[in-house]
Amino acid sequence: MSSNDCVQCSAKNSTYKCPRCRARYCSLKCCSLHKAVCGEAVKANEDEKNKSSDSDIQNTVDTESISTVIIGERVKKRLRSSAEVQTYVRSKRLQAKIKQIDSSSDRSAALKSARMQPDFDAFVRTMLDTIGYTQ
Repeated sequence: MSSNDCVQCSAKNSTYKCPRCRARYCSLKCCSLHKAVCGEAVKANEDEKNKSSDSDIQNTVDTESISTVIIGERVKKRLRSSAEVQTYVRSKRLQAKIKQIDSSSDRSAALKSARMQPDFDAFVRTMLDTIGYTQ
């Protein structure tokens, strides 16, 4: 099964992505089936997050074994209130780049490639600085 196949019925080249886990599906029927499964997984993940609610940023692994970061409400608030981040996010060029990365079959490689571009790397650094993340 390729990364573009439907997680429910294995149809090729599925168009839609689950907003929670980024799994692909091909139809409303498959979406409904997936939501039931994904909702249970998300609830379990949220229960686990609530146990350690002091953390603003958590690393998890999704179904494709690509590292995913889940950010808390305090971090989201910092990003939304940053004028510099908002200026970047309004850029049509940046929006197109983010969509390109998100729709890539290898998002990790696409992100690494995008980080080689000075303007995109500046955006990422600004976001990391805004949330106080140090590497």
